[in-house]
Amino acid sequence: MSPAEQQSTRQRILDAALERMALRGYAGTSMSEIGRLAGLSKPGLYNHFSSKEELLMELLEYCIQAWTEASLPALTEPGLFETRLREHLEAAIAFARNSPHEVALVRLASTQLGGDLGRRVQERMHEHKEEHSQRLTRLMQEAIESGEIAPGPPEEYVLLWRVIVDGLLLAVIFQTTDSYLVEERLHGLWKTLWRAFAPARIEPTKPIAENPISADLQREDGGADATGDSAIPGDRA
Repeated sequence: MSPAEQQSTRQRILDAALERMALRGYAGTSMSEIGRLAGLSKPGLYNHFSSKEELLMELLEYCIQAWTEASLPALTEPGLFETRLREHLEAAIAFARNSPHEVALVRLASTQLGGDLGRRVQERMHEHKEEHSQRLTRLMQEAIESGEIAPGPPEEYVLLWRVIVDGLLLAVIFQTTDSYLVEERLHGLWKTLWRAFAPARIEPTKPIAENPISADLQREDGGADATGDSAIPGDRA
């Protein structure tokens, strides 16, 4: 079997394992079933992966890489930091919505496994999160130095960002009653979110599209006053 054929076969195995484990969980998926879906005998499957544990760990790497490739380019492209950060958020939300199997696999691997395998998964996820946090910290520091965001500890900005993003992604992933609002009102939410980072003189670069849902909800919540300033006490410059 040529290297290209080997890679193609491994990809078929990963695709089959991802589909089954996302739907049935790790314990509910057998190697025999994965092999059948991939068009391989059980011995043929073990020629590529020595155990289900090894397969899961490679599948986890595959999902992490898919998320990175989907969301990271927006953050590292040249341009205004506000634009890059917003597009990174939009890409992360789109990935959570459009890649349910990858998201489900990471979630079950992170929360439903115990023993040595669970420890290895937790260590890898922690390593991935730390790599992303360090990258964000460097970018936040650069934005502080360039005056694009207000002075402050970049690590605290990163913590704030992760809390906000995790909340938005969880709403999309678990399809909560508020999940449709995340995308319907994302532009309006971004304007509020950006105020936590930017100096008072800098407004978001992307116009905020008015829509009936956002307008109605803003009026019910007190919204913005006629001048366009926040109705929250003490929020005016």
